[in-house]
Amino acid sequence: SAGEHDRSTCPRWAAWRIAARSAVYGLIRDFLSFRLTKVFDVIRGFPESEAALRDFKKCLAVTGQQKEFVQTLTDQIRRRVLILGATTNSVIDVYVKTIRALQHVDSHGVMLEAASAPI
Repeated sequence: SAGEHDRSTCPRWAAWRIAARSAVYGLIRDFLSFRLTKVFDVIRGFPESEAALRDFKKCLAVTGQQKEFVQTLTDQIRRRVLILGATTNSVIDVYVKTIRALQHVDSHGVMLEAASAPI
């Protein structure tokens, strides 16, 4: 009818959509930041942790926080694997799981190259 507005041209609708997208982005970013605290455990639990890896992939696609992901993972690897007394077998096991797990998150291998450097 004559008094109704097309949603695509209504300023209020456009503002609401922007606010909703911003809120969703913030939730995804916060969820990813929370999950990053456990990224090493997710890698170490591979292949049982494939669902968590899919979450990482989806969140990274939205937020673009690949650099933060790699930095957090490498920090955790340095703290938990590359330590005095770590056996060669445990280091190799984490390295292999890191390769396999990150192939699920980044099929191009960019993040794998960066994350595996310390190993």
